[in-house]
Amino acid sequence: MRIGKWVLAFSSLIAGAALIFYPIVQSQKIDAKQSELLNTLAAQRKESNSALDAIFQNGPPVDSSVTAETATSSAIAQLTIPGIEANMPVVNGASLEDMKYAAGRMKGTAPIGSVGNAAVAAHRSFTEGQFFNRLDEVKDGDQVIVQTADETYIYIVEQTTRVLPNDVSVLEPSGESSELTLITCDPMINPTHRLIVKAKLAEKPTSDALSDDANGGTQ
Repeated sequence: MRIGKWVLAFSSLIAGAALIFYPIVQSQKIDAKQSELLNTLAAQRKESNSALDAIFQNGPPVDSSVTAETATSSAIAQLTIPGIEANMPVVNGASLEDMKYAAGRMKGTAPIGSVGNAAVAAHRSFTEGQFFNRLDEVKDGDQVIVQTADETYIYIVEQTTRVLPNDVSVLEPSGESSELTLITCDPMINPTHRLIVKAKLAEKPTSDALSDDANGGTQ
C-alpha cells in the first residue's frame, strides 16, 4: 500500500514537471527554428547583394528568370513590427505546417511589395511577443517592415478590424496600391473571429533606420 502511494506521488511529480517545462521547451524550439530561418534569409541577402554587384560590373547573366521569391527554399522575408516588438520569418504558404515556426504569405495573394494585396497569416501564440501574440496592440500609423533577400518595404497601418473566419473579402485588393494584410485568430483563447490589420506601402527605409528598427524588434 505504501509503495503504491509512493508510485502515485512520483507519477504526479513527473506529470507536474512536464506541464511546467513543456511550454518552455516548445518556446525554445520555436526560437531556434526562427533563428535558423532568419539566418538563412540573411545569407540569401548577402548572396543577392553580391549578385547585384556582379551585374553592375559585368551586365546581367544569360538566364535571369529566377526571382528572389521563387529562388528561396525557406524564408522569403523577415517581418518586423517595431511598435509591438515583433520579429519573425515569413515563408510561402499558410498551412499549419508552414506556420509552426514562421508567418505565412497566403498563396494566391500578391507578392510582397507588388501592386495588390499581400496577405500574411500567423498564429496568435500564447507566448508573449511571439508571432502575432500582440497584434491587437498595433495602432494606425504604426510601421510594418518587410525585408526580402533584396528589397526592404515599409508599410503603414491604416485599419484594424475583426471578421468572421469565412470572410475572404479581406484578401481582395482595393485599387492599384500595394497593400499588406496581417491575419490572426481572435480572441486568443477559443477564437471565433479573425483579427485583420491592413497596411499600405509607404517608402523604403534608410539602412540605418532599418537596422535600428530590426534590432529593437528582435525577440
